[in-house]
Amino acid sequence: MDYIKLLNLQSEPFSNSPDPSFFYLSRTYQDCLQNLEISIRLRRGLNLVLGDIGTGKTTLSRALIQQFQSEVDRFLFHLILDPSFKSESEFLYALIMGFGIPRPDKKSLFAYKEAIRQFLLAEGLQKGRVIVLIVDEGQKLNDVCLELLRDLLNFETNQFKLLQLIIMAQKEFHDKIKDKRNLTDRINTFHTIRPLDKIETQDMIQFRLRKAGWTQNRPLFAPKAIALIYQYSQGYPRKIITLCHHSLLFMLIRQTDMVEPEMVEHAVSQLYEFQEDSHEIGNVPAPRMGVPLRFPGRYPWKRIRDFFSPKQLFNPVLSAVLIFLLFLTLLWGTRNMNWSNLDLRTSAIEESFPTTEMDSQSLPVQAYENKEPFDVDPYSSDVSEPLSSPGMIEEHQLPKPMFVAMTVSEGDTVFNMASRIYNVQINRRILNQIRDANPHIPDLDHIQVGDKIFFPKLPIPYQEVLSPELFGVP
Repeated sequence: MDYIKLLNLQSEPFSNSPDPSFFYLSRTYQDCLQNLEISIRLRRGLNLVLGDIGTGKTTLSRALIQQFQSEVDRFLFHLILDPSFKSESEFLYALIMGFGIPRPDKKSLFAYKEAIRQFLLAEGLQKGRVIVLIVDEGQKLNDVCLELLRDLLNFETNQFKLLQLIIMAQKEFHDKIKDKRNLTDRINTFHTIRPLDKIETQDMIQFRLRKAGWTQNRPLFAPKAIALIYQYSQGYPRKIITLCHHSLLFMLIRQTDMVEPEMVEHAVSQLYEFQEDSHEIGNVPAPRMGVPLRFPGRYPWKRIRDFFSPKQLFNPVLSAVLIFLLFLTLLWGTRNMNWSNLDLRTSAIEESFPTTEMDSQSLPVQAYENKEPFDVDPYSSDVSEPLSSPGMIEEHQLPKPMFVAMTVSEGDTVFNMASRIYNVQINRRILNQIRDANPHIPDLDHIQVGDKIFFPKLPIPYQEVLSPELFGVP
């Protein structure tokens, strides 16, 4: 797809090649170029330019050379793009070949240095030319090469330096040379390149589009798309150029006439798929492979959908958190599901059936020494006559309350509490009756100190199975 023709452009607006004609002169670049130009014309010697990856140091060096293009007879430039030389002789040989110096007959360090010195004297002093050496990626220079550059800076006259040296490096280069006082003392200009701000990012995009031949009055990038490009690139020119290029391609695929924010998001997602070892794009954390990166505050439902996607559920950390939350939910529900209406149920019981409340430890055990053991099921329908025992109470004589409320003490169980209340052998049906009277207790086998247990009056004709004093019977 030739998107240059589709957009009626003359050239590619967002090429990643360091073309000086497409170099956008922001304030920081303009200040840097002016300082370097003054230093070169005055032959001040060593100049240092630092900047992060992608801030445009290489393009800046080419733009600097282009500024002197009309004065090639007076200024001679040589640019070293990769200064990762293993030895001093290798570095010297590269300089001899780069400046076109005749190779000496003897292959020794002294012969190489002398050849360079004679060249600098001849060109700089006799012909009046300014010899400029630009070293890009200066952080790759080893200590041997740094010492060699210091020696070359010693080639000078009483008025000026014979060699003008510009080192462009990443910020860690400062830590590498801060203890080399014999080199840092020679620095004439020190400049740090900062990323572009939001307005400069917009101006850079428009500048490159105009240089490529965009003449239409309408914008090609929506304002929100530019804001999104700045958000992800953090103002680093290389990232801005890359995001703009991929966003334009996606715009053409969608057959629209403007780059929208979602197209920038799609470009970010595609770019991250090729950066397997990276976890950031600019200073903005990037998503996992294949998950589109969303702009903060946009499309919250899509962010939630992506977070709980099937791929994310296989994340061991997320799975562990979900299982733990599910466990806490079940535990809370088991302990609290029957307590939500406890106050209402208790109130209803107390209104309908007034109770007598007492502590289980203070409950006297009713003993009937002259009475036969109660071995008849009180719930059996076969029983037609009441048991004959002292203290037998008729139904119409039964006083209230109809329930006995007891507070659980240390070591209590429902069985031994019921044994102290009822004057019979406790069986399953009595326990079921107690369970029905206590809906707020999920499991009668697991009661806790302080729980309130209701013990109901058993059906007629076996009222004597309740201790009479609990219901106010003398």
